[in-house]
Amino acid sequence: MFVCNCKNVFSLYEDQIGKFDWKKNLIGTVKYSLFAKDVNQQTVIFAATEENVVACLCYKSGNILWRKILEKGNLGRINALHLYNKIIFAVSGTDVILIRGWDIKYGYLISQWSFQLHPNEVFQKILWFCSADKLYKLFFLPEQSPELETFKISNGEKLSQKNIFSLEPVYTIDRCAVNNGILLCLNEVGFATMNFTNENFIFHHVNFNYTIDKQYFVNAHTNTKIAVFTIYDGIEKFSVCIDKNLEFYKSNAISEIGDVNIITLSSGIHVTITVMPISQNILELKGLEQHNERTLFLRRFVLKFPVGQVTISAIDCVEKVADQIICSILVTTTDGSVILLKSTGELKWMREEALANVVTGEIIELPMSDTEAEMQTEFDAKESDVMKMFIRRISSHIFQLQKLFLGILGMLEKSFSTDLDNGSKLVRDYFNLHKIILVITKQLKVYAIDNVSKDILWSYLIKYDFEPFPASSTNEIVRIPLFIQRTYRHYPHPMQCTILVKDKRTKNGVIISFDPVTGKFESELKLDFKIKQAMLLPKQTINDYLQGIMILKEDNSIYVYPEYAKTVMLDITPNLYVHVAEADICQVNGYMFNYKVNNTVLIPAWNMKCTGKIIKVCGKNPIEKVHSQGRVLSDRSVLYKYLNPNLIVVVSQSFNPEDQKSMLTLYFVDSVTGVIVNGDVRYKASDPVHLIHSENWVVLIYYNDKARRTEVVTYELYEGKTQKNSTETKSLRPIVDSRVYVLPTSYVEAARETITEKGITSKHVLVALSVGNIVELPWVILDPRRPFSSTNEIKEEGVLPYIPEIPIPTETIINYNQTLNRVRGILTSPTGLESTSFVFVYGLDLFYTRTAPSKTFDLLKEDFDYVLIIVVLVLLIMLTFISKHLAYRRALRQAWR
Repeated sequence: MFVCNCKNVFSLYEDQIGKFDWKKNLIGTVKYSLFAKDVNQQTVIFAATEENVVACLCYKSGNILWRKILEKGNLGRINALHLYNKIIFAVSGTDVILIRGWDIKYGYLISQWSFQLHPNEVFQKILWFCSADKLYKLFFLPEQSPELETFKISNGEKLSQKNIFSLEPVYTIDRCAVNNGILLCLNEVGFATMNFTNENFIFHHVNFNYTIDKQYFVNAHTNTKIAVFTIYDGIEKFSVCIDKNLEFYKSNAISEIGDVNIITLSSGIHVTITVMPISQNILELKGLEQHNERTLFLRRFVLKFPVGQVTISAIDCVEKVADQIICSILVTTTDGSVILLKSTGELKWMREEALANVVTGEIIELPMSDTEAEMQTEFDAKESDVMKMFIRRISSHIFQLQKLFLGILGMLEKSFSTDLDNGSKLVRDYFNLHKIILVITKQLKVYAIDNVSKDILWSYLIKYDFEPFPASSTNEIVRIPLFIQRTYRHYPHPMQCTILVKDKRTKNGVIISFDPVTGKFESELKLDFKIKQAMLLPKQTINDYLQGIMILKEDNSIYVYPEYAKTVMLDITPNLYVHVAEADICQVNGYMFNYKVNNTVLIPAWNMKCTGKIIKVCGKNPIEKVHSQGRVLSDRSVLYKYLNPNLIVVVSQSFNPEDQKSMLTLYFVDSVTGVIVNGDVRYKASDPVHLIHSENWVVLIYYNDKARRTEVVTYELYEGKTQKNSTETKSLRPIVDSRVYVLPTSYVEAARETITEKGITSKHVLVALSVGNIVELPWVILDPRRPFSSTNEIKEEGVLPYIPEIPIPTETIINYNQTLNRVRGILTSPTGLESTSFVFVYGLDLFYTRTAPSKTFDLLKEDFDYVLIIVVLVLLIMLTFISKHLAYRRALRQAWR
């Protein structure tokens, strides 16, 4: 019986964990937070975030002790965070309200209950507040008395339900907030307060000369005697603390970019705490006694990375002797950073939580070393004078000898990346395995991450006057185009990347260029028009090897950045085409270029209309290389691939009028001629939808509403057994094979194909499953030519029989036991090794690893016996010389005979 139950188990050596991969756990932008003591009386920090995460952070290091990831969307949106009886409670949801409690030390679930809101309450304003073991729900209906419901937070028992008062017309519900049982409502001249926990529902009015349009909620645990509100008028802000008797205390006004809070000590003294950014990298912390304005502490903190506007999220103060206090202040910023400051001047830690909102990114190469750069300069020399070439060669050799001697003496200084604070020497290694991961977040913060050490090399915060473009598909948060205009292959010219954003006020485009290795931002150009579409020109400029960016305006006129790259565009105008997809009206327009009087205009070339809404437009990867032009069949003939570089795949989503179910329509379109070379319709198909287009194949992943499963449809396009020559059009109808497979998961979060330098290695499809696994699917599993029955010819060709279910062996999970939550995208990049491809996964967490689809055929194994091979080689060399000596002596003896 024991033998029958035995199964194969795949494992990973412990010393290999983290050798070629790493993971960065994140929680997201903090929404609510509080300090607390765990069962061991150690200080911890609880945080609830905009990404629907409840986490416990270590006070000393900022590391995540445990975290709970709630449901996506409105169901998991957190409305309140409360600590009671060593249990941390979170109130979440918009129509169905879930109240869950977790153990503060280990994070296991202790209690959970829920209730359904009335349909009239779903889209109305609801204020939530927790006090001791009670949960209060304050609900407002237009022109009706607000309703206050009280629940027992541990089990959901309903304690009371009352209509408390009529909200006066001068106060609007959007300008009300509640904290520690105190309700505060604002108007243009002041505010009104009321303590609704003592059932004395009477407004107390206070007048101020401020135009108030925002309230800030401060956690009640900071000081249980008072409720604190922060009010600002768009230019400056101040704090107001209100006690149970509705007595209030007001702080001095400060600038909007900072934040102010008020705490009450056990002696009854009120202390105003202010955090103000002096610059993007310097914060000033100030503590001021309220009644005599005595400064208790004044500290400045130098941050490693820039931050935006700050907010005091939580405060924990301890009173010492001689009227001294030591405070810990948790600060959050508009760019997503979380910083813990101490009034003693210590910067405890800083978390870059903006990385939980990565929108786009690229894996870029590092520059060459000084020696390689000199060699590159030597071979790139264009002068034809023999003497100059000879002098250059001698100078290069002298430079290399100098570097060699300095290296031996240990005097070689780091000659690159002097602008970097960490002083690291970022140069390309022999196999190009050391790269930089460049990412841009929703908050318009740019990060450069070392792919080997996972350290953040630099970050840059783009001005708050700018904003990203709206999302073009359901899988995106926002859209930020990123272009690599020049790589480090063109020494001595530095690498240049460009970001496109738009101005918040005018909505016009903005172009930002920078060096991705040093983090030096070169230029910022504000345009006087709105950007409709942008693309890289396929040809570089002659002098500085820069690929220009062609920007399409809303009136279909052309702008080229930089302007001197316009001459390059004019040279390739006869062979340049562009297509524009208008998603809402489901239309794709193709244009060709025409040069008229020193200006290039677009001429409509073709038009394609579809039904529903366009959700995906996918072309091929511009850096992709195809090694094999065809596929060898069992009869030794060749089935040539349909490798049309202009082929795009358009996916539209509409509703079937027969069953009112969603359906997907695929169009395989030649973007030059507008010819639809193939099409397909998938009925009862809905989001999430993912599309991959590579070489001559296409992968479509969607959710089947009828079968309630995730399906994968693969298409493979061939020209036939006769290859078309260059004079024939590529828009002829190809031979299309397709198959539908079933993926054993609820849904897929992201998908991407692997890519290598020469395209020799087999391509695999990387799929991010909803359970947190990244699965590497070989193309042989997804091959649309898999037959229903196996024959000798098919076996000889190496094609597997068709089975609808895709198996997921554990060895295909490249992140093994490191669960990745809410994956939004996957980046792949080639390396100097043809067998190896980089994989970077971003979402709530970040994950990086290497993958070898065809195994590491160009590398020796780690357990390769170097000693044995050296001994064998030495013996062979010795035997060679011995044999040579013996053969010589034998020949000499024969010569004397």
